Amino acid sequence: MIDYDLLFDAREAALRVKFLTSSEELLLYSSALYLAMEWGKKVGK
Repeated sequence: MIDYDLLFDAREAALRVKFLTSSEELLLYSSALYLAMEWGKKVGK
């Protein structure tokens, strides 16, 4: 199940990064951030 609030937070964080040069990089980076945040939630339990 996708946590859309967490996905939004990941996209917001990715938009603040200066070294991303294309929309594809933004999508990949925000996806990686989202997965890391999901993993962090599971490990933290």
